[in-house]
Amino acid sequence: MSDISFVGRILNQQFISDLPKNADVCGENGEFHTFVFDGPIFKNLIAFQIGKKELKTYPSEKEDMWDSSFGIVKFIKV
Repeated sequence: MSDISFVGRILNQQFISDLPKNADVCGENGEFHTFVFDGPIFKNLIAFQIGKKELKTYPSEKEDMWDSSFGIVKFIKV
């Protein structure tokens, strides 16, 4: 996936709907990585701001897999 618009988004139904058709919606093939900042077991949410977004692309090892691009978000602690 070589679309930086996915970087830093909240994982919700719209995110899942926007994924390419060949993406595993669970991200089990490395399609995306997550950062959990709030949830029922948290005493407090983790405050953060999304910093600079970067898109890095690496050659794909398999033709049937989508490319090995990924975005990096540099989080800023607040």
